[in-house]
Parts: sequence; structure tokens; C-alpha cells
Amino acid sequence: MKPLQLTMSAFGVFAKEAVVDFENAGKQGVFLISGNNGSGKTSIFDAVSFALYGKTSNPEHRTSKTIHSDFSPEKEKTHVCLKFSHQGHIYEVDRWGRLDKDKKMNMYSVTLYQITDGEKKIIAERQTAVDAKIISMLGMNQKQFSQTVMIAQGKFQEIVNAESKDRLKLFQDLFRTGIYQQFQERLKEISSDYNRRMERLQDTITGDLERIRFTAQYQPNAGSTASVQLNALTAQNRAEAQSLEQMTEQKNIQYRELETLLNQIKEGEILNADFQALQQKSKAMQKIIDRTDEMNQKKEQIHNAQNAQEVSKTEQLLLQLKRQLDEKNKKYQQLSQDADVQSGVLEQYRQELRQAEAKAQQLPALREQESQLAQAQPLFQEFHQKEKEYDCQKAQFLKKQNDYDQSVEMHKDLLKRFLSGQAGILAEQQLRENQPCPVCGSVHHPNPAEKNEHTPSQEQVQNAETLRNKKEQDFQKSSQVCVRLKAKLDTLRQNPVLASMNEGQLVQSLASCRQQIHTLEDNLLNAQKQAQKQEKLYSGIMANLEQLAKDKTSLQKETDAQETAFRNLLEKYDFQDEAAYHAAVLETSVIRKLEKEVNGCRAEYISLRDAVRELQAKTSGKQSVSLNTLRTERQQKESAYHQTEETLQMLASHLSANQQIETALQKNLQEADKIRIEWGLYADLYKTVSGQKGNSQAKLQLETYVQQYYFRRVVFYANQRLSLLTGDRFILRCSETAQNLRTQSGLGLEVLDNTTGQWRNVGTLSGGESFLTSLSLALGLSDAVQETSGGMELDAMFIDEGFGTLDDQSLHQAVELLGKLAGGNRLIGVISHVSVLKNRIDSQIQVIRTAEGSVIRQS
Repeated sequence: MKPLQLTMSAFGVFAKEAVVDFENAGKQGVFLISGNNGSGKTSIFDAVSFALYGKTSNPEHRTSKTIHSDFSPEKEKTHVCLKFSHQGHIYEVDRWGRLDKDKKMNMYSVTLYQITDGEKKIIAERQTAVDAKIISMLGMNQKQFSQTVMIAQGKFQEIVNAESKDRLKLFQDLFRTGIYQQFQERLKEISSDYNRRMERLQDTITGDLERIRFTAQYQPNAGSTASVQLNALTAQNRAEAQSLEQMTEQKNIQYRELETLLNQIKEGEILNADFQALQQKSKAMQKIIDRTDEMNQKKEQIHNAQNAQEVSKTEQLLLQLKRQLDEKNKKYQQLSQDADVQSGVLEQYRQELRQAEAKAQQLPALREQESQLAQAQPLFQEFHQKEKEYDCQKAQFLKKQNDYDQSVEMHKDLLKRFLSGQAGILAEQQLRENQPCPVCGSVHHPNPAEKNEHTPSQEQVQNAETLRNKKEQDFQKSSQVCVRLKAKLDTLRQNPVLASMNEGQLVQSLASCRQQIHTLEDNLLNAQKQAQKQEKLYSGIMANLEQLAKDKTSLQKETDAQETAFRNLLEKYDFQDEAAYHAAVLETSVIRKLEKEVNGCRAEYISLRDAVRELQAKTSGKQSVSLNTLRTERQQKESAYHQTEETLQMLASHLSANQQIETALQKNLQEADKIRIEWGLYADLYKTVSGQKGNSQAKLQLETYVQQYYFRRVVFYANQRLSLLTGDRFILRCSETAQNLRTQSGLGLEVLDNTTGQWRNVGTLSGGESFLTSLSLALGLSDAVQETSGGMELDAMFIDEGFGTLDDQSLHQAVELLGKLAGGNRLIGVISHVSVLKNRIDSQIQVIRTAEGSVIRQS
């Protein structure tokens, strides 16, 4: 990351907008930011840090709530904008802030842009998103930034004396060593998972052991291990399985004996039931035999009723025909009466039609009159329209005649004045002394005619003539139109209708004529419709009357035939008369009930007869059985069987539960042995990488071990700088031991003082020595990071004060070293009020304090 340009307003001591051009100031590599104490040199570093992280370079002493310039009004917004390059791209971060009512800075707007070909593209907005994006891009947070890129005032001693845990966090981000910590955490999770699995398994095993039901013979001693209890359970289960097998065989023998006895009882019950059924069915069959005469009478009644049903069909048809014939006779009489009435009505409508036809003979004359009047009606409209047109054209003719007369007078007047004024015009335009007159030829002109100011020009005369001709044409056209309209009106006046009546009389006559035509036509049409309707009704009545006569004749013949058929059926079925026939008639439901009773009685007799024969065959040669003795023996055998079965179920349940526990214990104990082996491997590996293995060794985690390698590289590069700065007096090295065995070690720092030959803690260095050491460490860290990281770039370094603690030789060496380091593409900015540096560093940014706030001057 390399700053290119910084813009500030209402920030710190800068009230108005101040711009720092780092790109121009850093062309020579090293540049100096100078100014009096309190002028605002450090505010430039604060603004860079604030733009990137929203925090100042030293947030402990200068928070984001105190950055608003006291020289600016409270309502004016604080603004910081930093343009910087990173990995070949140009970015710009823009932060705005304001003071709230409690005079605390309230950040409410921040945006991160990427600039390509001069165009800005937003890549993050809002403070959280922008802060996260900056940390992701640069690979360090604000604290790490202040330890590697921007060494704030008073921070040199902290860099040198930083604890291992602080350097661990710094190196974790710079050198991406977090994967080793993640590996350690993953091992811890796996080990913890095995621990939880083992605890759950042990709880399961304990539960299984508690559920075992030992007999007194196999009960193990108190405090026996799970394996011992499993062996005792296995032996008990084996013995109980043998007992279960023996008892099962005993139960099967008892079951077979009980089954034989039950079969004997069942056979005796069946035989006794057959003897009882034979007795019952024999009695029932005799009862049916006793009803034989009754059933024969009911059969005869059913036979006569069925014959009566056949006769009834013919009788019903005969009765239906008689009813139809009676209805036809009544309808014929009624229709004959209707025909007589309709004949009189028809004659009345025929008379009305003849009267309407006589009056309708007036229609041709009326229609001719209506046509003449209708044709004459538009002539009135045309006459009025032409009359209006004539009056309008006559008025236009008079106006155009007047316009023409005026144009003639105006033309005459202009022509007259034009001709009278030509001598004056000629004298003015052509008469010159000693030159001949175009009229008389004289070369002397003692008394020339004078030009009249009101003399019209020839163009005016010509325009008046043109206007007169146009007015004449309009006048002639209007005259012709009036003549044509007058002739048309005279022609219309000669029409006989227009001559004999006015328009109102015409309308009244036309309406009266049309009303007479409409009345005669409606009367004729209504008379025709009514006559046609009555003719149709009368014709229909006569046709129906004729058809009814035919239907009566046909129906009478059919009724006579049906009467003969009815009499024949009475004789066929041996009915003496109609009374005997009607006495035999029964409802169908009654017949079916009798049939059902007769058929049921017969079927029951047949069924009982067959059943008696079958039972007689079964019981032939046999006697009934006494069942009390057999039932008593059955009760005894069932009691013994159920007792054996109950004992067997209890033993089977006990054995099944113990067998399940045995299987579960075997599986869980094997799983526990497997977990112990695997857990031991992961637990040992976790203790190794987490620095917990060993009793007297210092605790060193795997990540710290890797970071120790990078720290040695940092120290290696730092010693190259420190050797030049101190004339080989000091050499740094990583501490081999920790301060105590309870904390992580490996990132401590010691220094060798070649004047004494003793290694000592870096905390014993003086202020100037600490400054040179921290400067060397910062440069070494920059070299190591860029050596090992493919993406992180530390192309800039800012140093705030510290040079005042150096003697002249150390100061000279420090400036010379910074100049060499910046000879490439690195930007190094130095804040200092040491006057010697002003003479040694050419590129300078001066911060000048004024009564209205500080300003920037760049050279």
C-alpha cells in the first residue's frame, strides 16, 4: 500500500481544506514533514490512519470523537479522503463525519472506490463493510498498521518491548499463520469429541450393568470390572438357555396330552348334540305333516287367484277402452257446439274484411297526393337557403362595388398628382448648370420647377392601378353570383305547390294525408289477419270433428272385440260368472305371501327329512357320552400347562433381557477400546501442537513455532539495519526461554551489547537505542513480509518523531539508511522538528500554524 494523495477539511488543526501530495513528495523516496510543536504534523498521520480504519494513529490519546477541528463551526462536516495504490490498482477511501449534540464525532458516511481510467467504482459502503474490506486488502488491522507502516509518536518503545502475544497476533495476520491455530483448534475439537463420545459410552455401559439381573449362583463380587461382569453374564445366559430348552420340551409334552383330551371332549359333545338334534328335528317334521290339508287348500286358492290375474288383464283393458269411448263421445258433442259458434264468428270477420277492402280503394289517390307533397317540401328549404344566399351575396356585391369605386378614385388622384409633379422631379434629378435640358435643350436654368413633397412615386401609382383592377374583378365575380341566385329564386317561385300554399300549410297537408293512408292500411291489415285467424280456427275445428268421428268408430269395434275376449277367458278358467271371478281375485302381495308360506313349509319338510335321515345314520349303533369326568381331567391338565408356560415366559423374558445387555456390552466395550486407541493418538498430537506436552519445557504452540521462524527472518533483516545504525554495537536475537512456563514463548526479544559481550532484554535499551532498534525491526518486518507474502505490499513507512533522541552520528546513519531503503519504490515519510533533518532531506512538507488553523506548504 502506498499513499498518493490526502485531502482533509475540518480535521484536527486543519480548518480549511488541506491537500498532501505524497506522490510528488515521495519522488525522492524520503520526505520530511516539519513544523513547530502543535502545528499539526502528527494530524497528517492521524488522517491517513483515520481514512483507512476510522481511527487515528494513536487512538489512546486522540479518538475519532475529538478529531473535529476547533477552528471550524460545529455544523461543518469533517472530511478525510485518501487516494492510494495497492497491488497495481488505485483506490480512494472517503470518510465524512459530523458532531452530534453532545459534541461527539458521529461517523455516518464512508465509501471505498476503485479508480480505473479516471472512473470511480464503489466496492464497499458503510463503516463496517469498508473497514472489513480495508483489513482484507492490506492484511492488517489498525494496531498492526501502526506497528509496521505508521510508527506513531511514542510507539517506538512499544515495538521493541512488545509481548509475545502481541507479536503473535501481528504475525498471524502478516504471515497467514492462522491455519496452524485452526489446525490446533480442530485437534482440540476432535479430542473433545472423543472425550464426549467416551463419556456417553461409559454412561451407556454403566446403565447396561445396572440393568443386569444376576442369579445368586452367578452374582459377581462387588466392584468387579465391566469385563468380569460380562463374563459372569455370558455364563449365566448359557445355563439359562439350556434350562429354557428343557422346559420348552416339557411344555410341548403337556400340550400334546391336553390336545388329545380336548379332542375326546369335543367328539363326545358332537355325538351328544347329534342325539339331541335327532329328537328335535323328528318332532318338527311331524308338525309339518299334520298341516298337509291346510297347505292343499292354500294351493287351490293360489291357483284360482293366478287364473283371475290372467282374466284381470283383459278386464282392465276392456274398462280402459270403455272409458276412452265415453271420453270421445263427450269431446265430439262439445266440438260440434264449438263449430256452430265459430261459424257465426267467421262470418262476422268476413263482413268486416269486405268493408275494409272497400275503404282501401282510396289508397292510390292518397299515395299520389302524399308523393307530390313530399317532393315539394324540400323546395321550401331550398328556396329559403337560396334566399339567404342571395341576400348575403347582394350585401357583398354592394360592398365590393363601393370598394371598387374608392379604388378608382384613389388611382385617379395619385395619377393626377404624379403627372403634375414630374417637372419638379425632372428638375431635381437631371437639370445641371451648363448642361442641356432634356426637354428644351437650354444649358441655363434660371427658374427650375420645384419638387412637391406630396408627389406620389410611379410605383405607388402602379400599385393603385393593380388594386383597382383586382377590386374590379371581385366586383364582376360578385355580380355574376347574384344574377345566378336571382334566376334560381325566380324558377322556384313558379312551382305550383309553392305558389298555392305556404310551408306550414304544406306540412299540415302532408301529415293529414299520411295519417289517412296509415289508418286505411292498418284497418285493412287487421281485418285480413283476423279473418285469416278465424278461417284457420274453423278449419281446425272441422278437421278435429271429422277425426273424432273416425276414432269413435274404430274404438267401438275394439271395445266389442275386447268384451268377447273377456267372456271367453271366464269360460276358459271355469269361472261360472263375473261374481265368481271377482271372489277369486287377490292382491299380488297376498298371492306371494301364500306361495312363500306353502313353499317354505315344503322346503322345511324336505330339509328336516334329510337332516333326520343323516342324524339317524350318524347315531346308528352308538350311545351318548358322559362328559363330566373328561372335563375334570381337562381342568387339571390345563392348570399344569399354564403353570409351566408362565414359568417359561418369565425365564425367557429374563434371558432375553440379559442377552440384549450381553450383546450391547460386548459392542460398547469393543467400541470403548477402539475410542481409547484413536483418542490417545489425537490427544497426544493436540498436546504436542498446543505446547502442553512435557513438565519442564516451555509452552510452545505449533503456530508460535512457525511464527518463530518468521520472527527470526525479521530479526535477521533487522540486524542488517541495526548493524549499520549502531556501528555493529547491537545484535538482536529471539529469546530461547519464556518468562514463565504458564505462557506461550518463542517471540521474545533480546539484544547483545558488543561493548559488554552480554545478552540482555531489549527493555533495558535507552530512548535513542530503542528508536534505532524499533526502526530496524519495522524495516526488517517489511522485508520479511514482502519476502514471504505473495499479496501483501508494504511500500510505505511513516515515522513520527524519535530522531531527537539520536546523537549526530546516529542521526546521520539513520538518514543515510532511510535514503538507501527508499531508493527503490518505497515511500518513507518522517515527522520531526529536528533542524538537522531539514538540511539533510530535500523533499519537505511544512505544516504552518495560523490563527485560523494550520495550512500545508509543499516543496
